Amino acid sequence: MDSVEKLNKLFNIDGEPSPPMLWSRKYEDIIRCLEESALEIDYFKDQKLHRTDGSDLDLSMQDQEAWMRDVTNCNYDDYGIPEPINWSDNRDIAFAKLNLAAAGQQLNVRKLEEDGIDDWVGQNFPAFKNNPNYHPYPKTYKMNNQQEITSKDIEELADQIKSGSYPKSKVKLDPYFYVTHDGEIVPVRELRIQVRDKDRDIDRINRAVNKMQKTGDKSGLEPLTMVRFPDDVIKINNGNHSAEMGYRIGEKEADANIVDFNTHLGGKLSNALTLGNLLNVQEVEKVDVHDTDVKNELYQIMDERAEEGLDPKPPEEELQALCNRYPHVSRATVGQWISNRSDVGGRRETLRTYTAGELQSQKLSLENMQKYKNYTVLDPRTLAGALETGVEQAFRMMKDEKKRKCLVILYCNNRAQQDKWEKTDIESRIKKEYFELGQYWDCTIEYEMLRYE
Repeated sequence: MDSVEKLNKLFNIDGEPSPPMLWSRKYEDIIRCLEESALEIDYFKDQKLHRTDGSDLDLSMQDQEAWMRDVTNCNYDDYGIPEPINWSDNRDIAFAKLNLAAAGQQLNVRKLEEDGIDDWVGQNFPAFKNNPNYHPYPKTYKMNNQQEITSKDIEELADQIKSGSYPKSKVKLDPYFYVTHDGEIVPVRELRIQVRDKDRDIDRINRAVNKMQKTGDKSGLEPLTMVRFPDDVIKINNGNHSAEMGYRIGEKEADANIVDFNTHLGGKLSNALTLGNLLNVQEVEKVDVHDTDVKNELYQIMDERAEEGLDPKPPEEELQALCNRYPHVSRATVGQWISNRSDVGGRRETLRTYTAGELQSQKLSLENMQKYKNYTVLDPRTLAGALETGVEQAFRMMKDEKKRKCLVILYCNNRAQQDKWEKTDIESRIKKEYFELGQYWDCTIEYEMLRYE
């Protein structure tokens, strides 16, 4: 059946279809409207459409809000029904977008299972995918190629990778790094799966780079292990340090074991963390798996169980398997981690580290803000210096620059400082001290804490 025949059957008309209209926010009404819109898009695909101002109109490139405005652009009083969206209420608009997202996921599941079409909504309304919160399927939905993966499957996969029997591919390293204005190489953190508690060991990278530059021996650079996600984005799962070391010495490509998020990992981030931790296990400890890495893996498993409506605590056999994978972690320790976790969502974000160049870039960004145009901006310092060197330097620099306003930039360079910032009254003390000094000396001292996760 061609497009026109489909339209005739749907609308019982000959020729141009009537514009789709959203009758309500019930999922079935949204699904019907999406299908009618797709048919309308198909009907007009070879024709030039124009807005009232004369500009070109591509119906397929409307985002979620533009589509909803289009299909509600009618007089609902004529039909004796209430308007489905209150366009003067931002909260109602936000809820309508959530309704559209959920209905779209239901439609995608239906199209996949009945017609074998993957992400039907994304194919027909590609601009919907520009929304960073777009997910084609519900989190708990298992696609046909998404098998139930056990910890034993992950262990076997890790063994294949370690033995070198898993097939390798060449990947370009450029997309995984950017270069600052002063030439410093910095990783693109969004393209990494952070297995370890700390995102990178800068000293370790510098030592290895210096050694390879002196000796010319690159044999220590191991193949990367990467994960291909359903949207075709490939992220580094294991080998973040090797990738950065190689890139710093001029390598533009690297060997990589690329695993599929659905096929090999069952669509679960916890399995990616398990794989990364298993690949980090050393027979003789060098930079082995740390307890916090195992705890993050456990908490990710618990998060996913909670999302699926299960008891967050894994069954005993899974907990025992976790201990077997990492012999240095006892069952009692795992039990303590579980008992210390007060709520779902307990996996701790990776501690963000900064090189000297990155810290200077952060300072430059703040100096360029209109808000701080009349401020002396200090070099970033750790939380430990907030009430000591920060105060001393603030007055010295204000004197030198003949200003009466100063910004102190702070960052946490370890977990102890993060915990101090989050769990003690240190921020209140800093705020009080800076305010009282400003009142006494007739100046302004403010602070900014850099992102630490």
